[in-house]
Amino acid sequence: MKKNNNQKIITITIGVFAFLIISLSIGLMVYAKDYKDKVLPGVYIGGTPLGGMDKGEVEGFLQNMNNKLSSQGVLVEYRKNDSEHTFTLNPIVVVGENGGNTIDLVSINIEKNAENIVNYGKGKNVFDLTLATIDGLLNRKNIELKNIDVNSDRVKEILKENISSSNQEPINSDISITKVNPVEYKITTSSPGIVYDYDSAISDIRTQLSQLKMPEIQIDSQRKEPDIKEEDLEDLTPKLDQILSGDITLTFEGDYRDFDWDLEPRNFSKWIGVEKKEDKLVFGLDKEGVNTFIKENISEDIEREAQSAKFELKEDGKVRKFIPAKTGRKVDIQSTHSSLNQVISNRFKKEKVSSTVSLVIKEVEPEVKTHEANDLGIKEKIDTGVSDFSGSPANRIHNISIGVEKLDGLLIPPGETFSAVESTKPYTKAAGYLPELVIKGEKIKPEIGGGLCQIGTTLFRMAMESGMPIEQRRNHSLVVNYYVDPVNGLPGTDATLYNPNPDFKFKNDTDSHMMIQAEMDRQDQKLYFSLWGQDDGRSSSTYTHPQVSEWFEPGKTKYKKTTDLAPGETKCQKAHRGANSSFTYKRTLPSGTTTERVFSSYYRPLPKICLVGIKKEEYCADLNKEQRKNDPKCKGVEIGEKAEEEKDQQEQAQNPTTSTKKTE
Repeated sequence: MKKNNNQKIITITIGVFAFLIISLSIGLMVYAKDYKDKVLPGVYIGGTPLGGMDKGEVEGFLQNMNNKLSSQGVLVEYRKNDSEHTFTLNPIVVVGENGGNTIDLVSINIEKNAENIVNYGKGKNVFDLTLATIDGLLNRKNIELKNIDVNSDRVKEILKENISSSNQEPINSDISITKVNPVEYKITTSSPGIVYDYDSAISDIRTQLSQLKMPEIQIDSQRKEPDIKEEDLEDLTPKLDQILSGDITLTFEGDYRDFDWDLEPRNFSKWIGVEKKEDKLVFGLDKEGVNTFIKENISEDIEREAQSAKFELKEDGKVRKFIPAKTGRKVDIQSTHSSLNQVISNRFKKEKVSSTVSLVIKEVEPEVKTHEANDLGIKEKIDTGVSDFSGSPANRIHNISIGVEKLDGLLIPPGETFSAVESTKPYTKAAGYLPELVIKGEKIKPEIGGGLCQIGTTLFRMAMESGMPIEQRRNHSLVVNYYVDPVNGLPGTDATLYNPNPDFKFKNDTDSHMMIQAEMDRQDQKLYFSLWGQDDGRSSSTYTHPQVSEWFEPGKTKYKKTTDLAPGETKCQKAHRGANSSFTYKRTLPSGTTTERVFSSYYRPLPKICLVGIKKEEYCADLNKEQRKNDPKCKGVEIGEKAEEEKDQQEQAQNPTTSTKKTE
């Protein structure tokens, strides 16, 4: 009887224990389920706890970090002549006086990082989620932001501009030919350089932002010895006579006649220099010199643009006739330079070879050939996108017109992805584009690019009105009046362009060719892009007009002194309110299937920034003696004894340990 009682007690105990385990497990699973769409407990970034936040809260947190970055910028420190110098790198470049375009230099990718943070450590099922939740309650997880967007080329360019007076590349010794017959030359002096590690600085920006720190970077310098010194050239000079022993002839067989250009020693002697190949010093021709000669003497006769087949349309939209395609032709500078260099190399080695070089040509195929433009089935206009460029300055309007010329009549084959950047570049003066003013830090400089985003925005609206799948689109960093919605005047339906990224892309997912018709109404200052093709039943596709859920005020005006403007002259970039905006794009496919996509846009607030011109004397008076001595702007500038004395007193007050004690 006693044995049976003991068995009952054991059975009851096991049952209770099992019940508690099951209850605890169920409770933990229920508790963990609450974190399905939230950040796991115990997740920290840079000492900041994010556990329990949903995706919207994480995005808001990261938006605040981006706002703080826009306001504070990146503090850059560097050392020159044993003294410390600093400046602030602004994370946004605003193109055009009216803010027609913006370029992000440094920013946190909000959407990608928020997605990564919310999904961190969760696994694939409820069991994994429960274990991860328990682990988060017991252990702290320190993670970093993985997606920090840095426009490395632009940032490096700005760093070099601000430190250019300090940066000095090593100078190699070289041979400069002063006379050909007889040969006379001089050997230039080599010197070591002081170079700055810009790549490490850019890496530091990413590292600090990934830990939610406002970047404060220090750019280190180091001495760099030249690759070629004077003594290295002693064995080369006797070979100059054989290098300059006769003409070099460039030839080209044209369609209707042959061409030849004689390069006399007095011409190419200016391009001869010394270079190191496989640890040996040899003579070679400067590529830039060859390039300049070809552009000035050859390109106009030889080169021609490729011409794609295009349509000319009647007023009713019917195809009237085709413009046939033409193959383009361009001098291959790299290959031609190599061929010329081979002649110099052969003469250097005393090898007897021909001094005639064939001009190397690259054929440039048109994007759409004539046979491809026949019977493409383009019958009707699918739909049109529109934008307003009212108030644009002359250069901006000109740039828009260049984009219109490039896009009007452009064909998009079935299944192909259209790229706005690829279809409108190169963004150069040679391609017809003009510059607009850009405020960069404390300087105002002309830069090509204003107006191109008008093209991207209009294409975006055209593609949505026509029901095309959007493959790449990015909104501007700031709210810009040129790109607000044409119906309700709110931001959200814009698309920014910059080579190579961001780009705007959509896909022709129909079974036939499509064509872009571009129209620019200069009187009403409106831009119209229409997509032509075959209506396959998706004409009801459309998008809602954007709604702003929140506005962000820009903050107080910032003033910066500069000598780039006349004293008293002020140049201001207007303030921009920030905003959270979204709209829904609805596509109805030929099958009747309907898809919806929400486009959300975040625009950063930016205060009004004014550059105020000051005299060089005032600028130099703000510097200490060492800084004035090394700043080229202060060369020959006198600031007066009183200002000098006040500056010394300020420095002594700031550094009392270094002040001089007077004798009694």
